[in-house]
Amino acid sequence: MYVICLFCMYSLVPTVYRMVGATFLSMSLITSNFYSLVVGLFFLDAHMPPFYPIAYALVIVSVTTYSLASPPSALVNDDVERNPILNKSLSTT
Repeated sequence: MYVICLFCMYSLVPTVYRMVGATFLSMSLITSNFYSLVVGLFFLDAHMPPFYPIAYALVIVSVTTYSLASPPSALVNDDVERNPILNKSLSTT
């Protein structure tokens, strides 16, 4: 079962990365870590590390700030060659 889960994750990560970006992907992985902590607290009698809530809140605030900020500069035509993923979407315009 573990191997099947890893196969699915590594197969779907590139697709998710192209669709929504690295920020969303990182947030989903951090959120899954949070859910595993909650399950451990309620069902396995685990103890939460003291700085975990502070670190989790900082990550949420940082990702929100990053997502709301405007990009530093627009892509120019020279950047299309360096970013092959964006090549298809920019070449059609």
